[in-house]
Amino acid sequence: MVKLVALFSHPADVLAFNKHFDEVHLPLLRRVPGLARIELARVTGGPRGVSPYHIIVELYWNSAAEMQASMATAEMREVGRDARAFAGHLLSMHIAEVVSRATSESGSWGRVV
Repeated sequence: MVKLVALFSHPADVLAFNKHFDEVHLPLLRRVPGLARIELARVTGGPRGVSPYHIIVELYWNSAAEMQASMATAEMREVGRDARAFAGHLLSMHIAEVVSRATSESGSWGRVV
């Protein structure tokens, strides 16, 4: 499993940012073919107080090949255009391979196969 992690810094106008994100950007993301999962987290703080991030979005695919195919779609290009237009200066993106996870059933870390 692979994921793209998008970190959005704090916007100057939080209400306008959240409105655009919820009403425009998230619906665009939901139309992207091939995504296994979308996770959205609104950051509430950090271990030592304020976090530099406002929102964290994680997009998951079952394989790198599926991610590449999905990233080449018109729907994902539209997501990219929208992100650059409303939040390009706030956005940092990272691609990662998911190698382990904790499950509530076992309470332990397990290798993702």
